[in-house]
Amino acid sequence: MQGVVDVAQPALDRAAVREDEAHERPRARRKCRRSVSARSVPGVDTSSVYAPGSTSTSSRTAEIGRETSATVSRSRLPEASSGRSTTTRTTERAPARETETSSRNSPASRTTGSIPRRTPSRSASAAPPSGPFPDRPPACPAMTRLPSAPTPGTDTTGVLLCCLLTRDQRNDSRAPGMTSSPPMRPHATAADAAHPARAALAAVLVVVAAVLAGCGVRLETPAPTEPSPGAREVVRRTAVDDALTVAGLADEVAPSAADPAVRALVDEIAAFAREHVDALGGVYDSGLPDPGETAGATAGSPTEVTTTPADAAAVAEGARDAGADAEEAPDTEDAPDEEASDAGPTTDDVVAALVGAAQRTRASADAARDPGLARLLASVATSEHVSAQRLAAATGSDAAAELTLGTALVGAAPTGVGAADLATLVAAEDAAGYAYEVRGAQADGDVRAAAVARAAQHRARAEAWARAAGTDGTDQDPRRVAYELPEDEDTAALAQRLESELAQSYASLVATSAPTSRGEVLVLLVDSWQGALAWGAPLAAFPGLPEQAGAAPAGS
Repeated sequence: MQGVVDVAQPALDRAAVREDEAHERPRARRKCRRSVSARSVPGVDTSSVYAPGSTSTSSRTAEIGRETSATVSRSRLPEASSGRSTTTRTTERAPARETETSSRNSPASRTTGSIPRRTPSRSASAAPPSGPFPDRPPACPAMTRLPSAPTPGTDTTGVLLCCLLTRDQRNDSRAPGMTSSPPMRPHATAADAAHPARAALAAVLVVVAAVLAGCGVRLETPAPTEPSPGAREVVRRTAVDDALTVAGLADEVAPSAADPAVRALVDEIAAFAREHVDALGGVYDSGLPDPGETAGATAGSPTEVTTTPADAAAVAEGARDAGADAEEAPDTEDAPDEEASDAGPTTDDVVAALVGAAQRTRASADAARDPGLARLLASVATSEHVSAQRLAAATGSDAAAELTLGTALVGAAPTGVGAADLATLVAAEDAAGYAYEVRGAQADGDVRAAAVARAAQHRARAEAWARAAGTDGTDQDPRRVAYELPEDEDTAALAQRLESELAQSYASLVATSAPTSRGEVLVLLVDSWQGALAWGAPLAAFPGLPEQAGAAPAGS
């Protein structure tokens, strides 16, 4: 600190002299005012009294501050005991505005540094600052203790040096115990506002570049594969494939059929098969390329072969030698048999396809866990079964011999069937037996024989279902002695309606029954539909499903 005082001593001496002059001038001015009257006296020279000084007090003070700051800045201050260094800087300050109207007797008080806060009343004003620099707020506590007019001989060098060194320091942790007026914040300029804009623009450009660069980047992932089908999908696909096979064979056989009746029957079989495909959901398409097609395209792609002139000459020479040998060798190959030709499918192939499809679809209907799918599969299997038997009978084929179901016997009730469903089935079978008995008694010949035989079958089934339900011989037995029959309906029409209604009842019972317990119900569904066809009912693509009544009858 002693070094700083020695360096700044000349400036401090000059400041002390100018300070004394600054204090002497107000006293001289007051003395002059007391001696001079309000009106000037001719011949009296008062210019020396009122003449302004060469330099104002504020200018001298600012000059002293700049000289001291420049002098001290060239010297390195020793570090304080707290380990922090203190530097001095000069800040240009804006002139302060007047806080009240000045007058001759009451000079206006001014503030420097920051703009003063607005006061509620213009009459209230802050007390004028004191110290050696009246136009500057105190920068440290020592300034407040310095009198406005120090007595001659008072040593103010330390106070002035402290004020000059700390006047621009903020009141923060870097200058503990010292206070200063807050520095003025400069107005924002276009250059200052451009910095955030440029930073934001740079960030946007970086993001856009990253996105554009990532458009062509794709993580290496395995090629998508077709999902593994579940049990339901496997059953559905099997039925669809069988129906497509039947339709394809029927379409090939129909044009070559000589008998118009056979041709019409084959066309109907193909139409039913396509309806089955649509009802089952059609062919599954995953949207993925077929591996076989991809492999074929790769294998069939042309391969470029490059040969040299020497290789071409060798190949040509070998071809000439092979041609000469071929001319000399005798023709030992057998002539192709012109009579042999590739025979197309026949009606027997169509019957065989129908038999296989009916057996597989019936087994799927018995095991399906989806009630709706089981009911649909049961109807499709019944249609395929009946179509195979009819085509075999029309063409004299024995390929459908294994489809004989025999007499359907009712043992135990299927699992999952309730008492109400069993009671309805018992009543329907018993009513059909009663109707056949009445109409058989009224007819003669073949109609009588067929009606009596069918009546016995239905009566036996009603008895079996009653025993399976546990209602045989009890008050809950739904069977009655007689049933009301329509008088305006002939025997054939009545038989068709009764058998079709029984087919619908058995198709619904398939959906109600639990899986693997529908075997007897499926046989009874086929038997009821065959009975309806025997009495002249038209063929249908979906037996037992009244909601699928859009199938065209045979021969249409």
